[in-house]
Amino acid sequence: MKHLEGVNDFVIRFANVNGSGSASANNLFAKAVFRMGVPVSPKNIFPSNIQGLPTWYEVRVNAQGYVGRRGDVDMVVAVNGQTLRQDYDGLTPGGYFLFDSSKPLPEEFRRDDVTVIGVPMTLLCNEAFDNPKMRPLLKNIIYVGALAALLDMELQVLIDSLTKQFRKNPKLAEPNIQALQLGYDYAGEHFQGVCKLSVQRCNLVGDSIIMDGNTAVALGALYAGATVVGTVAHLSIEEIEWQLGINLWGVIYGTKAFLPMMLAQSDGCIVNISSVFGLVGYPAQGAYNISKFGVRGLTECLWNELEGTGVRAISVHPGGIKTNIEKAGRRCAAAGEEEARFSALADKLLQTSPDECAADIIAGIERGKKRIITGNRSSTLFWLSRLMPNAYPAILKRVAG
Repeated sequence: MKHLEGVNDFVIRFANVNGSGSASANNLFAKAVFRMGVPVSPKNIFPSNIQGLPTWYEVRVNAQGYVGRRGDVDMVVAVNGQTLRQDYDGLTPGGYFLFDSSKPLPEEFRRDDVTVIGVPMTLLCNEAFDNPKMRPLLKNIIYVGALAALLDMELQVLIDSLTKQFRKNPKLAEPNIQALQLGYDYAGEHFQGVCKLSVQRCNLVGDSIIMDGNTAVALGALYAGATVVGTVAHLSIEEIEWQLGINLWGVIYGTKAFLPMMLAQSDGCIVNISSVFGLVGYPAQGAYNISKFGVRGLTECLWNELEGTGVRAISVHPGGIKTNIEKAGRRCAAAGEEEARFSALADKLLQTSPDECAADIIAGIERGKKRIITGNRSSTLFWLSRLMPNAYPAILKRVAG
C-alpha cells in the first residue's frame, strides 16, 4: 500500500463532538505548527452549534503559505463515534486514520488503502486521572501528544504552549502536560515511523500572526470595507469602481463562496455589513452610499430567497463606529469644500467603540434579527429614513453644514 508522504505539506481533519473542549486542543496543535515556523491555516466547520452534535476542525499545513481549504484530507483524528464512518470513508487513499481504540473499529471498516492508528485515549485518560470532569478535556490533549510523535514534532513547543496558557493557574498545566506526554509516549512506542507526514522547523512565518479562517471572515465583516469621500459630481468613474470593488463586490464574492455550502447543510448565517449610509443618502458619500445600499439590497433579496432553507441573512447597519476608516480613506481627486466639511464632521460622528458594535451584532444574531442597527446616531437615522423619507435629505444637509 502506498503511504502519503509530505514534509510541511498536508491536511489534518479533527472530527469532534461540539462542546467537548476539543477547540482548545485543536488550536494548541495549530499554534505549535506555527511556532515551529511553518505556515498553517486552521478552519472550524460547524454544521450545527448545538452541544453534542458533530463539529470538525481542519488544519492545512503548507510551507508555501497556501491557506485555502484543499478539498481532501491526508489524516483524520476521529474521536466522534457519530461520524466515524463518514470520517473513515472520506479519507484520501494512502492517508492515516487516528482513532480512540479504547473500543475497536467495527468489522466493516475494511479499507486496505489507509493506515489505521489506534491510540486508547479514553483508557489512558481513565487510568491516569481521577477527576471525571477533567477526563474529557485531557483526552483531547492525549491525541495532540500522539500527533506530535507521529508527525515528528518538537514536544517542547507544545509543553511551552501549555505552560504559557496556564501561567495564571499552574496546577492546570501539570495534568495537561502529563496527558500530552501520555499520548506522545504511546504513539512513539507503538507507531514509530508509521506516519510519513512530518512537521519540520523552518523560518517561513516572519511577522505573521495566526488566526483560523472563521476569525478572518469575521474580521473582514467587522472591518467592513473602505471609503472614498466625494460628491457624485466630483467622483470619477474609476474612484466609484474602486469603492464598489471593495465594499460591494467583496460582499458578493463572500456570499457566493459560502452560500452553496450553507444551503447544502441547511444551516448557516450570512452577516453582511452595510451601514447607516445604506439607509440614508449622505452628502459627500456618493460612492460609499452606492456600495452600502447595494449590500442592503443583496441581503434583503436573500431574506426572501432563503426562506425555509435553514440559512439566514442579516443586514448590519453600523453608524459612527470609532475606527480609522475616515483617516485611512481616500479623498476624490476633485475634492473641494463639501468634502472638507464631511471630513471635519467625521470625528464627531465616530463615537461608538468596535467592541460595542461587535456585541450588538452578536446579540442581534442570537435574537434572530434580520436587520441590526448599531452605533452612534444609527437609530435616529434609521427612523428618520422610515418616517420622513422625503424630508430627511434637507435635514441631513443642514447637519452636514
